[in-house]
Amino acid sequence: MRIVRPAWSTWVLSVVFGLLVSVVGAPAARAAGDMGFDIAEWPSVSGVAKVGATVTADPGVWVPEPSRLELQWLRNGAVVAGATGPSYVVTAADLGYKLTVKVTAYGDGVATTTASAPPTALVTSDEPMPGTITGRVTNRGGVPLTAAAVRVELSAVGADGPGQPTVRYPDQDGRYSFANVPAGSYRLLFQAVQTYEYASEWWDDEPDRSLARTITLGTDDWAVADAVMGSLGVVQGSLTGLAGRTLEPYWIKVLRVQGAEETEVTPAVGRPGGGKFRISGLHPGEYRVVFSHTGYAPGALRFTIGLDETLDRSLRLEPRSTGDLGSVAAAPVVFHGEGPSTIRIGIRVLPRVFADAKALDDAACEAASLSWRASMDVYDPRGGAFTSTVYEGSQADDGASRPDITRVFEMNAFKSLLGTHEVRVRLDSTVSYAGCGGGEPLSHSWHDTVMTGLDVLDTFTAPAPVIHGTPVKGETLTAVAGEWTPTPSTVTWTWLRDGTPIPDQTRATYQLTADDVGKRISVQVTGRRVDCVDLTADSAPTPVVKLAPWPSPPTPRITGTPRVGETLTAAPGTWSEPTPTELTYQWRRSGVAIPLATGEGYTLGAADLGKRISVTVTAGAPNTDAVTVESARTGAVASGLLVAPTPTIAGSLAVGQTLSAQAGSWTSGASLSFRWLRDGSPIKRATGTDYTLSSADAGRKISVRVTGTLPGYTTAVKTSAKSRRVMRAGTPRIAGVLAVGTTLSAGRGTWTSHVSFSYQWLRDGVEIAGATRSSYTLVPDDADRTLTVTVTGRRAGYATATRTSAQTLRVMLAGSPTVAGTLATGSLLSATPGVWTAGTSLSYQWSRSGENIPGATGPTYGLTPGDAGQRISVRVVGGQPGYATIARSGAASLRVMKAGTPSIAGTPAVGSDLKAVRGSWTSSVTFRYAWLRDGVPIPGATASSLHLTSADAGRDITVQVIGRRSGYATIARTSAAVNVP
Repeated sequence: MRIVRPAWSTWVLSVVFGLLVSVVGAPAARAAGDMGFDIAEWPSVSGVAKVGATVTADPGVWVPEPSRLELQWLRNGAVVAGATGPSYVVTAADLGYKLTVKVTAYGDGVATTTASAPPTALVTSDEPMPGTITGRVTNRGGVPLTAAAVRVELSAVGADGPGQPTVRYPDQDGRYSFANVPAGSYRLLFQAVQTYEYASEWWDDEPDRSLARTITLGTDDWAVADAVMGSLGVVQGSLTGLAGRTLEPYWIKVLRVQGAEETEVTPAVGRPGGGKFRISGLHPGEYRVVFSHTGYAPGALRFTIGLDETLDRSLRLEPRSTGDLGSVAAAPVVFHGEGPSTIRIGIRVLPRVFADAKALDDAACEAASLSWRASMDVYDPRGGAFTSTVYEGSQADDGASRPDITRVFEMNAFKSLLGTHEVRVRLDSTVSYAGCGGGEPLSHSWHDTVMTGLDVLDTFTAPAPVIHGTPVKGETLTAVAGEWTPTPSTVTWTWLRDGTPIPDQTRATYQLTADDVGKRISVQVTGRRVDCVDLTADSAPTPVVKLAPWPSPPTPRITGTPRVGETLTAAPGTWSEPTPTELTYQWRRSGVAIPLATGEGYTLGAADLGKRISVTVTAGAPNTDAVTVESARTGAVASGLLVAPTPTIAGSLAVGQTLSAQAGSWTSGASLSFRWLRDGSPIKRATGTDYTLSSADAGRKISVRVTGTLPGYTTAVKTSAKSRRVMRAGTPRIAGVLAVGTTLSAGRGTWTSHVSFSYQWLRDGVEIAGATRSSYTLVPDDADRTLTVTVTGRRAGYATATRTSAQTLRVMLAGSPTVAGTLATGSLLSATPGVWTAGTSLSYQWSRSGENIPGATGPTYGLTPGDAGQRISVRVVGGQPGYATIARSGAASLRVMKAGTPSIAGTPAVGSDLKAVRGSWTSSVTFRYAWLRDGVPIPGATASSLHLTSADAGRDITVQVIGRRSGYATIARTSAAVNVP
């Protein structure tokens, strides 16, 4: 089910429409009359997919132009009956589905072609609908179920249970629809109209209303509820009795089994005749069906059946051997010779008595007597009864127990009586009661007939069958039964594969197949006669069935050159059926097998030199005899040629460096020796794979000679190309302070003369872009990194040499210290070290005109009279493990000025004059003054004296003296305040 809420949900259809073009018989290239149309523009549908709206088909553009186009509108891929026009009005039946149009093009000489437009969106409705419930009903095969088969009932579910149902019948496509359904909860019942055809069910696929799923609709909702109904079960078969005779079912009773309970049901029961029956309309579950027939004991079939299931069941009824009055039993008589055999038929008589003792007491009966009579007839189906016997008897009965009387009748059976007979016994019994209240005696009589079968049978004498033929795939085996006594009326054959019957192989001949390969075949022959016991005779099994051997196996060939070190390959040739599952090889040297040489290929060794080689190929397949064939021999094996590549030299061609000889890949097992050469002449004692260049090699060319030997091979000598001349190369060194902002320089060391150099600086082993000069200024990216420099020397005719310096300590980020404070005696100066690498330990040293001030090693320094006229600076030293120790000095300050403390002379009264007294200062200083009233400069008061006015009354007066001298810091000093009354 799908509940659709247009305002917010999207209904995803389970049917995915494909864009399908179907062209009948279209090949890869166009030929007249056998290619379909090309589609230049695909068909499309325009318009809004809403109930009441019109959608229009655009058939697209076809090449060549069709002579005729046919349109068919589809709803979720199913044909909409009668909708074949260029437009289509959307109906309520389309609600919740997708629409498309299928276009079929026809033309002379062009194959009919079909294309479908992309589907529309889900059909919706603009009208405020109370609700719609729709769907489609099919059987398990997808066939629509119409009103002739099913009806759909919609019931509202309320507080007190389901309401009155509304009924709809599906159309020819199996679709139904309930429109204008109010909001609420509902159940759907799909009720089978043909009671015995389909199983009614509640939605969703539930057999009982209590298990049905509920469909809940809101005000603007609709729902799609499809149903797939299953067919009710069918059981059919036949009823047989004695000697396989068909019996017409006299009475059939069908019981539904549920646990320990059985309930009689009434499906459709048919009796087509010929002892056959057919019971249809069975709901899923377990059943017991009881059959009865006159003279036979009732029999029952028990089975479990499901929907869409048909069971074939047959039943054989047994004659009634136990009745209310007794029973009869006859054992089969089987002849094992010519003389007569004895037939024994047992009769058991159980005459009835009153079971209710109270009934006798009420009747005041005093005594009871029992008389009985059993008449037995044995019927020969070829001509009536051949014997009739009567047993009679009587005895007293007290009513407390039931008499049990047994008799055995014996007679001779001759082979003239061979066959199946019926034994029928009629039992009659009468119970009489005397002295019943002084009245007439009471008497009760009963009658019953019981029946059994009597088989008088002969036995076969037969030999074991014999199988003739060759047990090879494709051959035909023939079975011979031999002489049977008596001759069977029918003989059946059963062929067996390793003791298991082979399906459908029931003739006297059997052609062996691939399934028999690897197996043993036997045959059973079964003889039957109506007057004989069935006999089955078994043959002896054949030997294991094999595949036919190869009639003419191919001769293998050897490819490859017969030379030591070369590999020869065996080509086994093409083998006929059966395909070999295994090919094994054996290489031979002058006809003698070579140990362990059992592969498809063989590499010639020293032992093969001068010998001729061949190979044998042995083919094997399961259940086939192996076949071995040998190739022709090769010519005499020649000496091998060593794989001897030209050696190369690896290493730096500079004095002090070690070179390595790269011999390359020689023939495996070859013994190699080395000799180093200087300008083509052997170097004494230089016979290893490595050679360290000495000063004697400077300016010379080096090469190496490799000699290879291997038994069976020609000795090979290879010399490398001469190197370029050996360079004398120095070891570079880095000089400079390892701090950001400083410049480092590269020292090359001692090199061969007339060499041109290039440089490359590296940061933590990675080349620094653009750093290719002999000096390098450290940048912030170098902080906390190590540096190296690579020097490359080049000279015509010499090998280019590259040397790399040792790695430096880590580069320090070192700040430039500055001094803060007033440069006047008595003031305190502070050193700011700048930014350094994190974790750096810093120390300080203050200097006076370039000379260290003893004890001035802190971050601050107080100026003393001895500093007057001097320049002050500070040096900061930073260090930490792994880094270079760096010293940084700040710029020297201006000279320190000796500055006095000013004071005010005069009477602090309005109308009086005050005078500034400067104190002791460095000589040659020029001064200026600034008078302040309560700390605020008095406009125009810049002389050394001040005349007090009424504005100064009650105020604090101070004076600021500012001293200047070239080369010294400008110093300002302020006096203490005086108050004007």
